[in-house]
Amino acid sequence: MHVSEALRPLKATGETLATIRNQVLLTTILSAQGEVAEAERLAHATLALNRTVNDPWSEARVLTELGVLGLRQGQPTQAQRQLRDGIAVMRELGEWRYVAQALNALGEASLMLGDDAEAQRCFLEGCQTTVAAQALPVALEALAGMAAVRMRAGASESALELLTQILGHPSSSQETKARAEQLRAEVERQLSPQQWEAAQARRRAKSFEAVVQEALSAG
Repeated sequence: MHVSEALRPLKATGETLATIRNQVLLTTILSAQGEVAEAERLAHATLALNRTVNDPWSEARVLTELGVLGLRQGQPTQAQRQLRDGIAVMRELGEWRYVAQALNALGEASLMLGDDAEAQRCFLEGCQTTVAAQALPVALEALAGMAAVRMRAGASESALELLTQILGHPSSSQETKARAEQLRAEVERQLSPQQWEAAQARRRAKSFEAVVQEALSAG
């Protein structure tokens, strides 16, 4: 069934806000499933419908989702604008988990644009926000972004410590683990066997909490 057909009963009731909130959820699901064109179409339709009720939460969620979709289509500049607009509203609403997720995406946009310093700032703030909000999967996503920044700065051993912690943590999402695996494979090509073993030994000697604290302090 097409998305618009599934939503028709809700629209018929006149419950506009309920319709908008459901469209936000469907946009997120479509985006996660990789249906970029349909997700983008629904996101813009949701923004248009939201102008009738001006629900700030829905607007911010759609803007951040459009930013993520922009990243997937290789449009980091546009994604930055949408993500920043969404983050500003989510901060006002105190929706810290969504703020952290959007900060991680904003960090990815900065990486794509070659602005490593801004990427590090975004990932660091994202990690700090998720720790406060007790959203471990999002914190681990931020750590993967920080590992990517470290690799580009030539700090491969330090990056490996983060990546190993991410891969060994039960709260890591499949998407985060897949990215960490890819980055670890790149690190392995850069390090000698001795450097690899030394980094692994340091990781085994530290708790996850200690590694996170070091990452936050280093930022």
